[in-house]
Order: sequence, then structure tokens, then C-alpha cells
Amino acid sequence: MALNNTTAVEQYPEPLGSTWFRHTCFGLLTLLSVLGNSVVIKSIITMETRKPLTYVLVANLAFAELIGALTLPAIQVYDEVFTWPFGDFLCHVFSPSQVVSCLIITWTLAIISIYRFFTLFNVGFGLRYSTSQRNVLLLILWIAALGFCAPMFVYSKVVRSPFDASFIWCVVLFDGDTIFNFPFFKKYMLARFLVNFVIPILIMVVFYGAMVVKLKCHMTNQIHPNTATYPSMELQTSISTNTTTESSISSTKLSQSRSTSRTGKNWEPKRKGKRGRRTRMEDENTLILQLDQDLLNMIYVAVSIFIVCFLPYQVFHLLEYFDALSYKNWQYFLITRRYVFLVTCVPSALHPMCYGTMSRFYAKAFSYVFLCKIVKRQDKIVNTETI
Repeated sequence: MALNNTTAVEQYPEPLGSTWFRHTCFGLLTLLSVLGNSVVIKSIITMETRKPLTYVLVANLAFAELIGALTLPAIQVYDEVFTWPFGDFLCHVFSPSQVVSCLIITWTLAIISIYRFFTLFNVGFGLRYSTSQRNVLLLILWIAALGFCAPMFVYSKVVRSPFDASFIWCVVLFDGDTIFNFPFFKKYMLARFLVNFVIPILIMVVFYGAMVVKLKCHMTNQIHPNTATYPSMELQTSISTNTTTESSISSTKLSQSRSTSRTGKNWEPKRKGKRGRRTRMEDENTLILQLDQDLLNMIYVAVSIFIVCFLPYQVFHLLEYFDALSYKNWQYFLITRRYVFLVTCVPSALHPMCYGTMSRFYAKAFSYVFLCKIVKRQDKIVNTETI
């Protein structure tokens, strides 16, 4: 439209070096996103212990980011060549899938913030969820996201450019909307911005802010113990419980290591009856709590990366559709939109790296996958040389 519309401001021609830089960054970010999120999903699927709710939510987050990464190349090609070469069916699928992916990501992060709050101030909260309840939670989340984006799946269509018939556009046109006048789609865009970004971010701010306030109250009560209140006592109980469970796990590991040194193999005393089952459940719950705390400590980083990278795109997108900023009034519109779009590819590539560097579980999973690949490659080379 910008190239063919006579009312458009002449756009700033992007330098060749900038074009190659964008394409290289886009390819690298997409590759890292696909590989990293695939390893995250595989790590959760192959997890031997009962899966904590946090890890299930992170796997859901990784799956949504994987879908977004797989559909990004088509959107990138569309923006570069100014025409949609993938046909009518994929026009109904690709762009709406991007919106569904973003909805799942934001609301998964919001649910994690809620769970983080209750986990910190009510130890064992997440353990009361059964596998079926967690599956129902994820199912409801995906159904709600698909339902909200259903109009985009239905009303996406391929139309020819009124300026040049050789250019084909993939647009969303509700009943009563036209290419240059789309009041219904503008209302939907505003609702999508609220549901997709504003409400989840407010939930994260409220619950993470409540955690900060409670932690400050706890620190104050430690300095002035006579002014202790019930929430601080609850937090103190939570912290002491964590300390007790950590010490019990340490003693269990120590006894296991001693028995291993005596017998030369892993040894565990047989537990009989309800007492033995209860002890095993306590050990498993303690392990789950430790896994939760290990991962939840770095969720703040994931949330911060997402907000910083997606906020400029959301604002720019709204300004474009409400004609506050467009190719008609700004010569740097196209190049700015391309770089803002590139920044949105960063979170899906950085999140797996955050998991692998800040979580012991994912660090071991990543190293295991990487080392297995190296060992298999070395074995293949040795076998080839032998033959």
C-alpha cells in the first residue's frame, strides 16, 4: 500500500546492511526459539517424577512460543514482498495462530504469577492439584484463546490490492468493513489489546506487587518482632517449612550416599504399609516444592523480557490501525515497524535460555540432550572409521 498509494509519504529506503542484519537476526532468533522450546517441552514430557504445576505451565508456554516461531517466517515474507503468496487457507490460519500464541503466552504468565503468590505464602498449594485438574486448566485456557480469536479465523480473507492487481493482501474484514474503512475490526483490535495484553499485565503487577509488599512486611516484622501480624507468621511458617524440608532432603541424600558406599549400589530401605506410602509422598512433595522454587525464582526475568519486547509492538500496532501513525504521515514507518516486529521474536528465543541458565532442572536437561548428541555423533564416527 505504501509503495502504490499516491497519498503516502515517500518511505525511507532501508540500507542493504540493515536488511541483512534484520534477516540474520530473524533467522537466528527463530532457530533458537524452535530448538530451545522443543528441548523444554521434551524435558517436561520425559520428566520421571510427578510434574509440578509450574513446569506444566512452562511447557504450555513453550508450546505456544513454538507455534508462534513456526508461523513467523510466513509473516516475515509477507511483510518483505508486500504480497501474500501462501493462498487463502493459510491466510485463515497463520495470522490468527500468531494471536492465539500471544494470548496463551500472556495468560500463562498471568496464571504463573497467581500460582507464585500462593506458593510463596501457602506452602503446598500447588500439590493439591491433580493431573486431571491441571489438564482441565490448560484445556480451558486454549479453548478460551481459540474462541476469542475465532472471528479472525473466520473473517480472514485474500483480496487484491486496489492499487496494483499483482499484489495480494491477507486481511481481516468483518461484515460491513472495507479495506479502507473497518470500524468493527478496530473495536475488535481494541478488545484484543485489552484481553491480550492489558488485563494479564495488570494481574502480574497486582500479584507480584502483593508479594513485594508481603515480603517487606516480613522483613519489618523480623526487625520488630513484637509487631508481627498473621501474614508474616504465615510466611515465617512457610520459610521454616522450606528449611525443614531442605534439611530432611539433605539428610536423606547423605544416608543414601553412605549406603551406596557400603553396598556399591543405590539402596533404599523397604517401607511397608500406610506409613511407608506417606513417607514416599512426603519425599515426592518436598522434591516438587524444590523444583517449583528453583523455576519460579527466574519467572520474573521471563515476564520482564516479554513485557519489554511486546509493549512497543502492541502500542505501534494500535497507532497504525487507528491512523495515528502510518505510511501517510511518517517516512520511517515501514522500517520502524519491521524492527518493532523483530523485537517481538526475542522473548521466545531468550526464555529457553533463561530456563537453561537459571534453573538447575533445565540446565541438566539441556546438557543431557547436548551431550547425548555429541556422544551419538562420536559413536557414529568411530563406527564409520571401523568399517
